[in-house]
Amino acid sequence: MPSLEISDSDDEAVALFSREHVRFVQRYANIGISETAAIIIPHEDEDHSDDEDALDYENDSEAMQKIEDEVDEHFDIKRELSPDFPEPQVLIARGEPVRRRAVHGPRLISRNRPVPQREQRNSYNKDGMVLRPGDMVEIVEVKQAHRCQFLIIKLIFKCSGNTFFRGIPYTRTRNTAGMIDPKRNELVEVLDVDLDDERPEEHQGAIEVVAGDIICKRSFQFTNTYWPEFGCDIRNFSGSADLVEEQGKLTIRWRMVTYFTTASKRLQATPKPVGRSLLALAAHEIPDPDKRVSSHTQLNAWRGTKVRGGSHNPRSKDSGVVDVENVEVRDSPIALTEDQTYTFADIFSGCGGASRGAKNAGFHVKLACDLDAKACQSYRANFPEADLHERDISDLILQVQNHENRIDVLHLSPPCQYYSPAHTTAGKDDDKNMAILLSAHAVIYKFRPRIVTVEQTFGILREQHKYMFHYFLNCFTMHGYSVTWQHVWLNTWGVPQPRQRVIFIASCPGEAHPKMPDTRIYTSVNKALRSIKRRATLHDVNSELGRPNFPKPAWNGEGLLKETILTNTNRSYIYHPSGLRPFTLREIAALQTFPSNHRFEGNRVDVSRQIGNAFPCAAVEHLYRHLMAHLREEDQVVADLDDEEDNDDDDDLMVVEGDDPL
Repeated sequence: MPSLEISDSDDEAVALFSREHVRFVQRYANIGISETAAIIIPHEDEDHSDDEDALDYENDSEAMQKIEDEVDEHFDIKRELSPDFPEPQVLIARGEPVRRRAVHGPRLISRNRPVPQREQRNSYNKDGMVLRPGDMVEIVEVKQAHRCQFLIIKLIFKCSGNTFFRGIPYTRTRNTAGMIDPKRNELVEVLDVDLDDERPEEHQGAIEVVAGDIICKRSFQFTNTYWPEFGCDIRNFSGSADLVEEQGKLTIRWRMVTYFTTASKRLQATPKPVGRSLLALAAHEIPDPDKRVSSHTQLNAWRGTKVRGGSHNPRSKDSGVVDVENVEVRDSPIALTEDQTYTFADIFSGCGGASRGAKNAGFHVKLACDLDAKACQSYRANFPEADLHERDISDLILQVQNHENRIDVLHLSPPCQYYSPAHTTAGKDDDKNMAILLSAHAVIYKFRPRIVTVEQTFGILREQHKYMFHYFLNCFTMHGYSVTWQHVWLNTWGVPQPRQRVIFIASCPGEAHPKMPDTRIYTSVNKALRSIKRRATLHDVNSELGRPNFPKPAWNGEGLLKETILTNTNRSYIYHPSGLRPFTLREIAALQTFPSNHRFEGNRVDVSRQIGNAFPCAAVEHLYRHLMAHLREEDQVVADLDDEEDNDDDDDLMVVEGDDPL
C-alpha cells in the first residue's frame, strides 16, 4: 500500500508538508488500517440545537453571508440558472411569471494566439545553449502559474524584436501543498483552462517567457509507473540534495488542470476557479515504451481484473471476471447478460438518497454503511438487497478482507458539520469529523473501486480548511487515483433548490477518467410537488393548515426554493407556494427529489433530519447515468441506457446542453 510516510522525498518539501499536515498525519494516518479503537462519529442529523456552537440560520444570516463571501473570494460560486428560469423564491402575486435574462459581458481576447509562420523559429542559441521545441528548460519562477519553474518548449517565435518561448509549464510536486506527495525531482504539469474557450487544454494552458527568463536546459522523462520507479536516486549524486536539485533528471507522472468559467475569473488578483483535476498520466501519453505500463496492467495490479459491463451478474454461471491482459477479450465489444450491471457501495449512506439515485440510474446497490440507527431503519426498508452495516466506518474497514468486495463504484458522503458554513465556532466533535474525512484513503484501499464519487459541503473550500481539503485529495492521489472536483449548484442537476456542493469523481489506476456531466437539467418546486402520489405517507395536508403565522405571501412555485433544505425543516421562510401552510414532510422529501414510495422510519424530528442530510436523488441519478454511460463505453458493452419509459409530464423540465469540459 502506498504510505503516508514521505522519507526519501524532497527534503524542503518534507519540512513544509510536515508543518502543514503534521497533526492530521499523526492522528489519522492509520485510520482503519491498524487495530485501533473505533472512531465513533455522531451522525450529521443529531440534534445540535442546544450546542453553543450551533449557528442559528434564522438569526445569523450575517455570519452565513460572511462565510459565503469568503468562499466566493477564492472560488467561482456564482449561481447558475437556466435562461428564462425564475429567480428563487420571488414573493409575487400568483400567476405573474418572472423571467431572468442572461447578461453576457464582452469576451476577452484569447491568450496564446496563432503565430504566423514567418515569426516562428526552429531554434534559438542562448549563450551557446541551443534551444529547440521539445526541450525542457528551467526558468525564473512564475508565481502566477503555481510557482512553475520549468517549461517544455512548444514554439519559438520572434515578435517586436523579442524572442518568445511558448510551452507547457511544470512545477515541483512540493508546490501542490499536499495534493500530490512531494517527491524529489518529481514534477506535475500545470494547465489553467477557461471553460468558455473551446481550444485544446494544451493550447490554452501554455505560457510564454522571454530568453532572459531561461536559466538552463534540463533532462526529463514521462512515466506512468509508480514512484520510486524511474525516480531520481540521490546516491547517484554523492548524496547531495543540492546536486540532485540542480542536475538530476526530472520525472513527470501527473497533470493538474484548474478550471475557470472565463478568462476574467482567471486573471483576477485572486484567481477564482470552479474546479480542478489531478490526473495521473495514462499509458498513451508516455512517449517512451520502456517507461510505460499498459492501463490493463495497472488495473490488474490494483484491482485484480474487472468485469466488463459490471460485476453484478446474477444470470451468469461463472464469475464473469475478465482477464484484462487478454487482448482478444478486452478489445472485443460484448453484449450485457440479462440483469448485469455495475455494483454500488454507499458509505455514510443515511436514509439512502445516494443509493436511490444510483439505483434509478441502473446500478446494483450492493453495500452500505452508516452508524445512525434510525437512518439505517429507513435504509433497510428501501434497499433490502443491500448488505447494510450499521456500524462505525473504522469497524467496517477492519472487517473487510482485502480480496473481498471489489466494488465497481463507491460513493462517500462523509459527515460535514466541521466544514459546513453553519459551523462558525469550534465544536466537541471537530477532530472526529476531520478523522472520518481522512479515513477515505483506507476505504479506497479496502474496496479498490473503479470509480469513487464524493459529496461535500462547499464550506470545505474555505481558506481555513485549505490543507485539510488538499490532504483529502491526497487520499486519492496517494493510491494513484485521478480525481476531479467541481463546485456545483445542484439546481443545475435537477434539484429545485439553491443547494451548492463540492462533487468529486475519482478513477483508479488504469481506468479512464470520467469528466463531470456537461448537461444541465432544471426543474421547479411545482414539478417536484406534482410527483407526490395519492395516498403518499407523511402527507397530511389538513394537519398543516391553520398553523401560527399563516397565511403568508404566495410565491411563484415555477422557480426554486429561496434557501437550501436543512435538517431543520420548520424554518419560517420555507413554506408552500400557496402561502397557506408549511410543507408536509413528504413535500420536503419531494423537494430533495425522493420518490413518493421512499420510506422513512422514526418520528418527525428523525425523518426531517434524514431528509435534510440526504444527497438529493435527482442529482445523484444525473451524475450516475453519466457514469453508467462512461463505464459502458470504456467496457465496450452494448446496452439500452433508456430502460424505462418516462411517463412524467415534463413540460416544466428544461435540459440544456453545455460544453463544460470538466
